[in-house]
Amino acid sequence: MSAPGVPSLIRRSSVALVDHDRFSLTCSRALGAVVVRVEGDLDAAAAGELQTHLAELIEGQGNLDIILDLSGLTSFDATGVEVFLDALGRLRQRGGELTLSAPSPVVGSLLERTGLNRQLPITRL
Repeated sequence: MSAPGVPSLIRRSSVALVDHDRFSLTCSRALGAVVVRVEGDLDAAAAGELQTHLAELIEGQGNLDIILDLSGLTSFDATGVEVFLDALGRLRQRGGELTLSAPSPVVGSLLERTGLNRQLPITRL
């Protein structure tokens, strides 16, 4: 039985949202925030799926604090940048925050080159 008002997507400790050969998303809750673990290559097709799930978490379920765990992300392109900025805008309009967590050195370098490291909080958890 679920707790009243708790969306089914985040009741369990971890829920697989997308699982393809080159890309996967897993959702859980920690420290009052929704944690979305992004693994693999965030190309245009995968970015569309991530954007859909983030929009549902923000607009459909009303979550205000989302952490993107990037420890398993191997690369992203311009569409990934757009998805991060779109989610950030949606959250900040509602008084929320998007945090990027644990990027690998390669992804950290991409965040610096795109300037996302100056627009989004990044933790090294």
